[in-house]
Amino acid sequence: MCAVVEQPPGAGELTLAAVTDHLRAEGLSVHKLPERLEIVDALPRNETLRKVLKYKLRERYSGTVK
Repeated sequence: MCAVVEQPPGAGELTLAAVTDHLRAEGLSVHKLPERLEIVDALPRNETLRKVLKYKLRERYSGTVK
């Protein structure tokens, strides 16, 4: 599983370990934790409602864990 994160300008560096630690502290099941972290400048969004286009993320980041 891959977590794709859009960070605001000036935000501190985000690591996979920090993300998984936070998610575990919030009670997320271990099998749902991301195995990979991708940080992007902007998430793909539609023009009308600005919703994240998940299918574009799946197309780009699906496959084997790196």
